[in-house]
Parts: sequence; C-alpha cells; structure tokens
Amino acid sequence: MNRQYDFIIAGGGLAGLSLAYHLIQSNLRDRAILIIEPQRKEQNDRTWCFWTNQPTLFDEIVCRSWNQLQFKSADWEGVIDLRDYRYQMIRGIDFYRLVQRALSNRENVEFAHTRADRIEDDENGVRVFTDTQVFHGRWAFDSRFDLSQFKPDLSRYHYLQQHFKGWWIETPNKSFDPQAATLFDFRTEQKNDVRFFYVLPLSERQALIEYVLLGGAEYDRELTTYMETVLGIQDYRILAREGGVNPLTDCPLPRRAGKRIMTIGVAGGRVKPTSGYAFTRIQQDSAAMVDSLRRTDAPFNVPAGSRYYRLCDSLMLQLMYRHGAGIQSLFADLFKNNPVERVFHFLDERASPRENLALMASLPPGQFLRAFLQTQVLHQI
Repeated sequence: MNRQYDFIIAGGGLAGLSLAYHLIQSNLRDRAILIIEPQRKEQNDRTWCFWTNQPTLFDEIVCRSWNQLQFKSADWEGVIDLRDYRYQMIRGIDFYRLVQRALSNRENVEFAHTRADRIEDDENGVRVFTDTQVFHGRWAFDSRFDLSQFKPDLSRYHYLQQHFKGWWIETPNKSFDPQAATLFDFRTEQKNDVRFFYVLPLSERQALIEYVLLGGAEYDRELTTYMETVLGIQDYRILAREGGVNPLTDCPLPRRAGKRIMTIGVAGGRVKPTSGYAFTRIQQDSAAMVDSLRRTDAPFNVPAGSRYYRLCDSLMLQLMYRHGAGIQSLFADLFKNNPVERVFHFLDERASPRENLALMASLPPGQFLRAFLQTQVLHQI
C-alpha cells in the first residue's frame, strides 16, 4: 500500500524548501512530508538579497550585510543610510545546504528525485503523478512554473522578463568599499529599456557584479564594459557566474489550483512584479501557510494582496514597458525624496495610507497619469 503523506511539495527550489523548513520549525514538524525534485541542489546557481530590520530564520547563512546603499544615475548619486535596516546577501548553495541538512535529519521528511508531471485532487486528498509512480497525500503545494509556456492575456495585463547575470570577481588591488552595496547603478546605456547594475562587495577585493535588464543582450560584453569603463577595473578574475530570468507580471496567478492544491513561489505570484524580489515574500508566504494549516487545517487562509499595490504594480510595469529609459529618474526621486523606511514599507506592501500619500507626492505625477491613461488597469479596479 502506498504511503499517505500529509504534505507533498512539487519542486525543491527556494519556495519548496522554504515551506518545508518552516513546517519543521512549527508544531507540524512531525507530519509526513515529501519533496519531489529531479535534482539535488548542489550548486550556487543564484544569490538572494533582501532588506530587513528583524531577525530571520537564515541569519546564520548571511554571507554579507550592509548598513548603507549607494544609488547612481545620470540624475543623482547618493549614499542611503539604512538606519534600523540592513541589506543582506544569502548564497543559494548555503541556503540549499542548510535546509537540506535540517530536512535530512528528520525521519518524517522524504525526497523523491524525479519530476512531478501532474497533480490532481481525489476523494481522499491529492495524487501526484511522476513518470514512475503515483504519490498520495492530504495536501499538495505546487511550485512548478514553465516560463516558456506562460502566456498571459496581453490585452489586459503586462508581462516583462527580467534577465540577470552576475559575476563573482576578485581583483589584485583594493577596488571596493565593503561598507556599502550599490543597489542601483544606471550608468549604462538604457536603450529605451530598464538596465542597471548591482555591486555587492564582500571585501575590498571581492564583489558580485550583477547586470539586470528587461530584454536579451550580450551580457558578457556589457559586464566587461561596465567593469572597465564605469568602475575603472581592468585587472580582475571571474570566480563564478550566475544568472536567470524572473517573470514580471500583473496577471493574477491563482493560489488555489485544486480542492487541496496550492501554488507557491513564482507559480503563486510571489515574485514582486516591479522589482523581481522574492526571497522575503516567499518566507512570509511560507509562514502564513503554516499558520493557516495550524489554525484551520488548510493552507488557503493567507493574506490577500492589496488592490492598491496591484494598481501600483500595473502602473510601474506600464512605465517600464513604454518609458523604460525614464525609470532611473523615477527611482532617483523615490530614494532621494523619501526616508528609507518609507521606501521599504512601500516596496514590502505594508506602508500606511499616510506613507503612501507622502511617497506618491514625492514622484512626478505626469508619468503616473500617462501610464494610467495608457494601460488597461482601469478594467481591473
């Protein structure tokens, strides 16, 4: 007879492992958990950064933390004191190792190194089909998302792809200020797009340089040009590379995929549509699902997204789509004219009405009015 699991998680990336890790930190820790993932995560495929003013479950694997951020563009350059906040970096490989080690020490957690092909409800719970067998459970959490198959209705919604590629580099001489991370550096040709660089220094001689843009490009050439002409670094060694694509969309991604099936991660709309940030949102979502399971024996009672922030995301995506080269001025005004706490509260979708009014008053109203008139968000309000 097939084993009945309490929770089956399809996908062992950030979202799936985060949910499992939150489960074993709760009073649900002894429930039977199955994680279906074709390959064990054993490489540093990406880096996550996030701001916080609270302790987190992952403080022990934070590889670098900064109390200052730099912003650089043709319009304004400034150093932003984070006050009570800190900007933190976690390497993917450190996250995978921490969570996999914690999960492997528990007898009630199993891994199936195969691919979940289909998930469906049945009369007793859920069935998850792979190429070799069928797994049975009470609840399923689905993080599968096929970027190539995602086709939103572009007559109603926006959809952009945020590409990123990073180099971990080392220089023979002191080249970086390890006390400050560069969150945005727009000093590159925009090409009617949104293009910028991160500079995340680990020391005076080592840093992660990451290029972010909304369209395809010759990444290596652009990174080389930025390193040599903007940063003035001619002599360096590339230690490692990383990259990927984030979907940025205001198209609603349903959380409920069945009677006992919930979507998580990218598939559950946990990537912030206008920034690509996901790490903190996924941790908050994982905690909310665990709390819902604990209180109601179902995962669906999680906070709903705000209509106000959905509208803001739609307007920003419209500006990125039609007026991408002007985004650097908007972001410059955002950080130049507001205390950092207000900016972070807004980006985290937890600002007070007064904070939102003050923040919007600090930005050029013409850009938002033009976006509002050009986009179809009126049909979503």
